[in-house]
Amino acid sequence: MTLINYIDSRALQLGSPNDYVLKQSLKIDVIAARAKMIRNQFTATKTFPQSAIVALKCLALTKVPSTDCCSVDLGCNILKSTSKIPRPIEVKDTVNFNYVGSVDSKSEWGWIKPEEVRFIKHRKWSSKDIFYTWLNDYIYVFNDLSPKKFTIRYPVADLIEAEALKNCDGEPCISIDYEIEIEDHWINDIDKIILPNYRNVQDQQIKVDEVE
Repeated sequence: MTLINYIDSRALQLGSPNDYVLKQSLKIDVIAARAKMIRNQFTATKTFPQSAIVALKCLALTKVPSTDCCSVDLGCNILKSTSKIPRPIEVKDTVNFNYVGSVDSKSEWGWIKPEEVRFIKHRKWSSKDIFYTWLNDYIYVFNDLSPKKFTIRYPVADLIEAEALKNCDGEPCISIDYEIEIEDHWINDIDKIILPNYRNVQDQQIKVDEVE
């Protein structure tokens, strides 16, 4: 079931199929509940479901001094994502991103911790390889100034932030209403998390209306 189908069906169940504010509230809540389901599944299986992995393609990079990252002076410029990258669904014992690299997916860049950046130029065998780190919600790229754009794939926590990102053509990187799937086996659990709150509000409103 797509995200928009879930939202439309639950708004109908709540008796307000055309209520835009309700649907936006449902969207925020179901995204948060879905992230919880994904986190729980990773805890149990140590893998993310394929539907959780979002591809944000063709994001722009800009040249900045190396001191912009980690306050480390490497004596050169580096690359930085023009936009902040929405935070991933954080889980223990795993790298935050499934893929960071070239837009055509032919060149995957190596991950390096922010505290290891100062040692890049001392690496004997990999000093010329392309590396990236993630700091303050930006991606930083080292050892090559030629890439002008990149693609990143990972389980995004805030899908609304991801939808606000623009690709190289100035278009949204993703249309979450139609591209995000709600796994069938999560639907009942998500319903139990979010729907009681809306029904409680409705019940309270009915009581107020009856008093008036």
